[in-house]
Amino acid sequence: MQVVKELRRDSEGHALDQACTWALSVEGTACDPAASYEDVKAVLAIVPDVLDTMKESGTDEADPYVLAIARTLRAVGHDARVVVQETKDTPRKLSLNTACGMLGIPSVPLLGLLRTEGISTGT
Repeated sequence: MQVVKELRRDSEGHALDQACTWALSVEGTACDPAASYEDVKAVLAIVPDVLDTMKESGTDEADPYVLAIARTLRAVGHDARVVVQETKDTPRKLSLNTACGMLGIPSVPLLGLLRTEGISTGT
């Protein structure tokens, strides 16, 4: 749910790209199950620096929710992984990719997912 909110907020006034259009088209499936606050707190206990402490917006960041859902799905036997383009760490914020590694969650960049799923990228 937080990812969809971020996508909508970031795309205001712009045409949606193919990845954003796809993500919004699967919103119903992607937002079920929702992450519980207990699951998010457990993630943040391990990787608190996945949150940007300098962010001034009052909206929830999606990263800890994505990680919590992936952990929950993996715990019940699903082959969950996180599609992530963010790989750069800074002294005050871990990338989502690094947080995945610290939590033992497989991650893959979008191009890798598209190729795995046989989706043409036009390149």
